[in-house]
Amino acid sequence: MTQNRIRRCPAGASTLGIDVSAHQGVIDWQRVAQSGVRFAFIRAMEGMSIDRTFAANWAGAKAAGMMRGVYVYFRARHDGGEQARALLSLLGGDTGELPPACDIETLDEQTASTLVARMQDWLSVVGSAVGRKPIVYSGSFWHWNVSSPVFAEHPLWTPDYTQSGCPGVPKGWASWKFWQYTSSGSVPGIASRVDMNLYNGSEAELRSFAKGSMLSPLVKWGLALLLLGGSYYAWRRFGGKSRKRLR
Repeated sequence: MTQNRIRRCPAGASTLGIDVSAHQGVIDWQRVAQSGVRFAFIRAMEGMSIDRTFAANWAGAKAAGMMRGVYVYFRARHDGGEQARALLSLLGGDTGELPPACDIETLDEQTASTLVARMQDWLSVVGSAVGRKPIVYSGSFWHWNVSSPVFAEHPLWTPDYTQSGCPGVPKGWASWKFWQYTSSGSVPGIASRVDMNLYNGSEAELRSFAKGSMLSPLVKWGLALLLLGGSYYAWRRFGGKSRKRLR
């Protein structure tokens, strides 16, 4: 059983990208970047298991100047917060230019309510750490009665191998940010077939979207320091003087 989805065409210009995992083997990221691909989602984990090519892909894509987003293949049989913390530990200080993405394709022999709760935990932990809402990868398989307003608040990455040029949007979302339009693409620098994607906007708009990912944590820390500094100034300006007068 699959849901009928409302089709949403790209709003205007679109930008080419890919997503990769160990299935693509060794990748020549310089050739990929030279081919016109502007961004890449790179699998870091499946459940609690680390993708064996992640470190090489993550570093190689960065060296080639690609805009990168990490993604995980979510496994509902594992605790959502535990999966999130494992990812953040793996990434260290380099969380990429695009928000992390949660790829949800299976109930993993769990109930729909368990999937929802554990996925919400993952989104909350990762979102708090990176200072931005993570991306949700969701398509026509989104039919287990797991739709939630919480998920629809997140940018959508939808897979739809339609020939119409307009992907379907799962229930709860009004539009999409990323569209995986084929699993059999061909890109210089990658020997095997690869998933191809489009960003719903121009390259400049994608860079603006990516910039938001990088600035959000800095803004959060900046505001915290500003409030701390203001509190200290107020204490010195008023509290300190009051104590002196009482002596």
